[in-house]
Amino acid sequence: MTDIPDEILEATFRANASAGGVYINLHGVYDLALLKCEFKIVRDPAGKILGKNFINKFRVLTSLKHVVSETNRHEGDRTIDEEPHPVGYEPDYVVAYDGEGSQSAEGNAKALILAYWGLEEGRVSKEEFQQRYKDAVSPEQPLRGLILRATTYPKGVKKSIDPTSKKYTRFIILPSWTCIAAPGQGENSKEKLAERRAEIEKTLAQRDAEEKSPPMGAPPLSAAPGQQAAAPVIPAAADPVLAAGWTIHPANTDLANPWYMKDGVAKQRSQILAEIATTARVDPLAGWVLHPANTDLANPWYMKDGIAKQRSQILAGG
Repeated sequence: MTDIPDEILEATFRANASAGGVYINLHGVYDLALLKCEFKIVRDPAGKILGKNFINKFRVLTSLKHVVSETNRHEGDRTIDEEPHPVGYEPDYVVAYDGEGSQSAEGNAKALILAYWGLEEGRVSKEEFQQRYKDAVSPEQPLRGLILRATTYPKGVKKSIDPTSKKYTRFIILPSWTCIAAPGQGENSKEKLAERRAEIEKTLAQRDAEEKSPPMGAPPLSAAPGQQAAAPVIPAAADPVLAAGWTIHPANTDLANPWYMKDGVAKQRSQILAEIATTARVDPLAGWVLHPANTDLANPWYMKDGIAKQRSQILAGG
């Protein structure tokens, strides 16, 4: 974890709390348990700062359907009636202080910090807010296991070469945060928080061990003394899901409709196959390659034509 620069603490406090999101991509009302909350500064091999990110990861505890309407000027409303993410889904919420989404970064971060601690905007001092922000991302992770609510809503985004156009070219899904109970109270009492924290840390430790273990059935790699063993050659997958770059989620227990993961996003096989079959849009990551200095698993850095951007910034750009 990285100390938050003073200028970011100051700007975040001065911002108006707003909503934003990255990987909640199905409308719903979700009660979420916090798995991790950290602030990271990514640097290239020369030490140049590539990005500053407020990273949060959650687990869906309850999931309710939430029908919404997308309102586009001169085109009427479009009702979005879809099934929400399932219980157990683990979305990320990344606030990037650099790139295309940087203008709303401070407000997005402030809204979440206020919801974490049950604070009210306009009634919290700068000193208390900044300390709460630093506490939340500290190595001790005092809020791990905290429950809060996210209710999604659609926001129109207008990106057009015609400056007079009043039409939204697309809609994004944003979460509105609600504090269920402040730390130490109700569902987030000291005892309940400790219980959930112990379960989460056990799960995270198991995943870490699984990720470091070789796949079952994999032959051992050997090399001559002083030489590095060559990576095994993996043939092209006939399975369309694997061919699309998805891998089985390390925590998957569903044999009928397995969970897969790719670039920090988790989806079930049926959802991936449906997207492959029906999606005709160009892959927004086409042409981008993973940055050789990337260390961010939740929101990886990519590069293209000498430019470095995070996955969330690329996707937000359409």
